[in-house]
Amino acid sequence: MIVAVFWPHTVGMFIGTPPSAFYNQEISGYDIESRQLNDVAARIFDCPSGESVGILERWLLTKVSPTLNMRRIGSSIGELMRMPSVSVNVLAGNACLSRKQYEQVFREQVGMNPKEYARVVRFQKAMRMLQCGSRDYPYIAHHCGYADQSHLIRDFKAMSGHTPKSLPDYCMPYSIYSPVLRECPFSSITHKNYRVTLQPKKKDDARSKSCGDNPRLRFRNVDESPDANGDIL
Repeated sequence: MIVAVFWPHTVGMFIGTPPSAFYNQEISGYDIESRQLNDVAARIFDCPSGESVGILERWLLTKVSPTLNMRRIGSSIGELMRMPSVSVNVLAGNACLSRKQYEQVFREQVGMNPKEYARVVRFQKAMRMLQCGSRDYPYIAHHCGYADQSHLIRDFKAMSGHTPKSLPDYCMPYSIYSPVLRECPFSSITHKNYRVTLQPKKKDDARSKSCGDNPRLRFRNVDESPDANGDIL
């Protein structure tokens, strides 16, 4: 299986579909009806395993064509990753857009509004601190941009089903939050991104007559880490 993880504001550049089309859900890549993507998938599963990552990477590089708005939102995402509490007005000003224009561009590029994105960043940043061993909840709340500890607990429970205190008793906290936005539009480290998975179809897949007949493409809007057994670009 090969997994490509995209920065949220760039995924549309590769698949010709706005992120809002599959926000917060998992769909088959075939539902996007991209002939190029289907051809790449077929080539990958017909080639020796050592060549598959190179095929996907070369195809991705041919699709890199960042626009002005993509660069604007990329800069905003970098700011939100460093300081989730930054106001939308400040982000809009830095992008040289009115607030209304900015929010529209942000939704077009990312698939959600800036405040919702900031909420996800705060949650992932808090999760990262828990992963690193911090249990000072007032400090976590302050450091991650929450109004107070109660705000942290409410948001954390809404997004994970657990409080910051109870989560470690259920599972090991894990986050791929990173405050650094790389220039490369596809990366394995981010806090909120889109994943494209290419894997053989299973026997019970309605599209396949036998195991391995065709590749299976899955597009996900994800918060979790890349698969441990996947090759990451």
